[in-house]
Amino acid sequence: MEQSNHAKSLSKLTFGGLGKLNSESIELRKLQIKDNFRLHSCYDYNEALDVIKIASEEIKIIPKLITKVYFNFNTIPIRYLTILDQMHRIVDRLKFIPKGWHIQICANPSFKEFNNKSFALFKEKAKKNYGDLNYFIETESLWEKNTSRIIKSNYVDGSYFFINGLVRGIRNECFMQKPFITFGMLAGGHRHNTKYKNVIVKQNNYDSKNLIEKNIIFFLKLTKNKNFKYSISSVSSKKNYSDLINTIKSIENSYNLPNDKIQFDELIDFFKYETCSSYGLKYNKFYKKLFFNKKRVIHEIFSLLPFINLSKKWL
Repeated sequence: MEQSNHAKSLSKLTFGGLGKLNSESIELRKLQIKDNFRLHSCYDYNEALDVIKIASEEIKIIPKLITKVYFNFNTIPIRYLTILDQMHRIVDRLKFIPKGWHIQICANPSFKEFNNKSFALFKEKAKKNYGDLNYFIETESLWEKNTSRIIKSNYVDGSYFFINGLVRGIRNECFMQKPFITFGMLAGGHRHNTKYKNVIVKQNNYDSKNLIEKNIIFFLKLTKNKNFKYSISSVSSKKNYSDLINTIKSIENSYNLPNDKIQFDELIDFFKYETCSSYGLKYNKFYKKLFFNKKRVIHEIFSLLPFINLSKKWL
């Protein structure tokens, strides 16, 4: 599929996943790169960067990427690295600098971390090494008091959050008033049923097929928002890849989508049913972290002690 044949909506689609290094993953990545789709990955997504590296080498095309990086987060060793160190390692592993590189900043750094000299110096060094970059802050509804302040400050280029035709992971619409990226485009159908069952059981009128169609219609509606950058999804085979693209084209040609505002009230607040954010950084009840994520509490305490220096930030 050549870029010139893309439906307008397909330019707003990005592909992640493919963490296993095998011939099927490599061939699918080669196809996605040739079709000029942006790819999503992260340093610790198993062998995902190796798949992209080999696919890029074989077709001699450097792809556009968005990569996740973690701010002061300590679940596995890579997350003890600073943001800049993680970026260095991503490039070292890929053996190229991604085209049009977007950086997805995770784990809810506080506003004060952007409003200091370290962040400015980080951006200066990152630009010197890798050229012009775009930064997007990941947000969830439990973090919004902090992340909405970051968005309004213009320290970053936009935000990244979960939303589809059934579920939303944010409450404040301010995130849609600046450039934004979404994920969870198809979540709720097929293999996602177990993860989202506490939400889906409340929607008895949805089966997987109808839910996927509803999510695609929602994605097509998002494309009419001038601030919408793209939505991230994943497929595991060439057939699924072709089926998704053809389904999007078919639905786009079948519906006259109104250019109106997204009605948040019609979407389920996913985190209303959760005890904490997806990283376990913030809980609906602050004391629950003491019971369910003691390791994080200890890390946060020691990160405040400069003579121990467990805190890993920008550079």
